[in-house]
Amino acid sequence: MLKADEQGILGFVLPITVLISPIWQEVRNLWARAYHDMVVVTIADAKTENCAFSADTKMAECLVVAIKGKSENTGRGTFVCLHRRPDSHLEALEIAKSIQRLQNVRRFEEPPIGGNPIKIGNEAMGSALNCPLAAAWGTTRVKELSLIQSAYHLANGHLWLPEQREPLEIPMTAVAEIAEVGFDSNAITGKKRCI
Repeated sequence: MLKADEQGILGFVLPITVLISPIWQEVRNLWARAYHDMVVVTIADAKTENCAFSADTKMAECLVVAIKGKSENTGRGTFVCLHRRPDSHLEALEIAKSIQRLQNVRRFEEPPIGGNPIKIGNEAMGSALNCPLAAAWGTTRVKELSLIQSAYHLANGHLWLPEQREPLEIPMTAVAEIAEVGFDSNAITGKKRCI
């Protein structure tokens, strides 16, 4: 852990649940309103034990770094999803340098072209996407960030897939608007067909 004070920088290695669990919601709200230049780093591997940054744990973790205080980018963060855990301290240092050099990071709301690549030499180590914190805490452990962008557009009534030039408008509604939501005992007993 680094330091967290009135003028300081915070840096944590935390369980990945901090980004999605309802128990941590107040912490995420605090980060979204009182910190800036936030960077969240996760590892997109199918095996949880390969998603740890700590040497002595076998659970998925995240790195969270931010600066205390408000700025023009308070409420947004750069989410970095690495393809795999760094093999060495040197490789981790080079990844960190690549993240620090990022400029004009692609945004969550843009067309689904994915994030900015994080590279060491010619090897793609992951990618980064600038996201509004209120909507994007789930932007973790994803190898292809264009999927996150497509999901954002779908939630806003547009089907926009990677390599598609223009989005298709899709009328969206809640299920409760077109059907009765709830339990029907006749569906279980077979007396009534469920659709």
